[in-house]
Amino acid sequence: MFRPTHADFVRSLNFQWNDNYQGVISGASILNADEEAKIIEHLDYVTARAAFASDEELAKACLLCISYQHGLRPVQITRLNLDDVRIYQGVDDGPLVHFLAYRAKKRKASDKTAFIRKIKLEWAPLLVEYHRRRLLGQVWIRSETASDAKLFPFARARIISAIGDTTEQVTGIRRTATDLRHSAAQRLADAGATIEEVAEFLGHSHADTSLDYFEASPTQAEKLNKALAISPIYSAIVEVARSRTIDKAALLGMPSDKQVGGVPHGIPIAGIGACDLGQSLCSKNPVLSCYTCRKFLPLNDVAIHKEVLDKLRPVVRFFFDESLGDNQSPAFVQLKVTLETILATIKALGANGEGDGHE
Repeated sequence: MFRPTHADFVRSLNFQWNDNYQGVISGASILNADEEAKIIEHLDYVTARAAFASDEELAKACLLCISYQHGLRPVQITRLNLDDVRIYQGVDDGPLVHFLAYRAKKRKASDKTAFIRKIKLEWAPLLVEYHRRRLLGQVWIRSETASDAKLFPFARARIISAIGDTTEQVTGIRRTATDLRHSAAQRLADAGATIEEVAEFLGHSHADTSLDYFEASPTQAEKLNKALAISPIYSAIVEVARSRTIDKAALLGMPSDKQVGGVPHGIPIAGIGACDLGQSLCSKNPVLSCYTCRKFLPLNDVAIHKEVLDKLRPVVRFFFDESLGDNQSPAFVQLKVTLETILATIKALGANGEGDGHE
């Protein structure tokens, strides 16, 4: 058994160190904008129909929500108890859901302290419905060794595979709970959180452990380039490669409600594509939300989408200046993701050999 006195001997051994944060530095462990948009859309979708979702769908959505939003490790999720969940009835915004979790991977038992997390308001109904079913004894797949007191009475391997299966189903890319954890921490670093705040979020005992997220974080100028969708680094971040497009003649032949248009931030935009659902039934903001929506059929006219991109760039610049560089304001984030996806759509149309929409 090695002891502290053997430190010099261990250092002399010829082996390569395993850098657990290499994926953070290279970006391989960080979700791209398209993946995040699809995960958010999926959680929104399951939340809207939580009462009608199957036990399996609901459980997997809750696991994804906790892992994506809070970066909990699977071992931390297995330790959650029913009594650790607190549900409060809100006034206008719906229920509030808090849960108590414990730090993991600590050498001393005294370091495994508890911390409180809050589920995003929009996704709180997910946990409310799941918690209701658990109290009634409903469960997806119960582990033989799991206690009835557990919030998720599943084996840890089942939780790991469920998160991987769901991310692959939703995004087309299989992601681990570790990837979601790294991505959650990177979002904090990109948003301007301090090293100490990221370390606290991850439950690290030493703040220096979180330095890699700041080394991987772009500068303010790069953030702005990302928002303006002109940075070459992000030219391939959205792998939409949409084959589902519509030509101008087919678009004009559709009912007006299914022809996408709007006036976002006072800028009239029309004729960018079609909506399978219909704008009158959409609960989101037309044009700004359409490009990231699976029901959207973009027009196979590159010029139209370039025009939209050019019109919205000054709006992003305005919000960036007004917020003094705060890249976490809701308007700024929505515009950033929209412009990234518009650029990806333009590139996909060009790559697929689509012309300017004219014969």
